[in-house]
Amino acid sequence: MFLNIPNRKNVKRSQQALIEGEKIIHACTIHAGIFAASIGLYVIAILAGFFFHPFMGALIFFINTFYFANAYILYISTELTVTNKRVLAYYGVFVTDLMQIGHNKLESAHIEQTLLGGMLGFKTVSVQGTGQGAIPVPFIADAEIFKRHLDEILFNDQDAKN
Repeated sequence: MFLNIPNRKNVKRSQQALIEGEKIIHACTIHAGIFAASIGLYVIAILAGFFFHPFMGALIFFINTFYFANAYILYISTELTVTNKRVLAYYGVFVTDLMQIGHNKLESAHIEQTLLGGMLGFKTVSVQGTGQGAIPVPFIADAEIFKRHLDEILFNDQDAKN
């Protein structure tokens, strides 16, 4: 991997949202690759400042600070958790979005990987519920493990119905 920033696993809000008899099966790890684009723009800003004009480099550097802050907020606030009863996805710090799908409404899950994700080791997980749109969660480090847990839930529910 190109970045050596530790990946982050966060379950604080998911722990607080558990209902009686519910336990966490797997909590996804947010990959540090979330900072890759911002770090790349910082490098471009420094190069632009040296080779073109210092003001241009400073402007790109300043604007990129907002992108870096956004990436950091997503890094510290995103949670994707599978429990024995539902799938939880949390986003945000100041305004928090919670998306949840009960196992009985779970339809499918799929994994997407970009070229950069392949180089750095992260993927986007999309969870689909019946009657709902897909819930995509980007920059997941352990997407295959998450998908395996969801597949076990899906196939166990299908076997129980048959």
